[in-house]
Amino acid sequence: MADVVNMNEFNEQFAVNFNTEEAKIAKEVAQQFVVKLSGGLLKTTRRETEVMLKLVADANPQQVEQLSNLVSGIKFTEENGYRTLMRMCESLFGTGINWGRIITLFLYVSLLIDDLHKAGKDTFNDRIGHWLGCCIAKQAPWIKENGGWAAFLSSMGGASELKDTVFKGLFNVTLGLGTIAAALYIKGR
Repeated sequence: MADVVNMNEFNEQFAVNFNTEEAKIAKEVAQQFVVKLSGGLLKTTRRETEVMLKLVADANPQQVEQLSNLVSGIKFTEENGYRTLMRMCESLFGTGINWGRIITLFLYVSLLIDDLHKAGKDTFNDRIGHWLGCCIAKQAPWIKENGGWAAFLSSMGGASELKDTVFKGLFNVTLGLGTIAAALYIKGR
């Protein structure tokens, strides 16, 4: 357990500014998303969280299979979890940001939570929610430049034809994640 990094060290290493509206919403959506996936109850849930949960539930089966293979190929633990998730974020957003990639990250985390639950290793889901919030909050400048979370809601909250387009693009992103999986697997050994 000497490799466990405390949250202060994590926050310093992956400094995230949660002072913008977009970053605050990102953090809240990520944490609510993980709580809901984990079977937790919330007094209120943001509309953005509900839409994200629906998008993830409606994901393309091919993409789910690709990401499931990625999740099962990586030994994700409390000790290496934040590093693994940050590498995933850097790889996913390194060549650009769009809502499809953000949704892909949420889908990846949903599959990860499910995998950890099945293995009986889901005792640190709250930390995963925080880490996901950090990953998404780092994209806050892009989110703001592209209309903020309101644009996410207007484009993803009801337009099924747009969602179909997003999921077709997500499949292409997922194919590239196979390379990421191999790299993360090798680094994790």
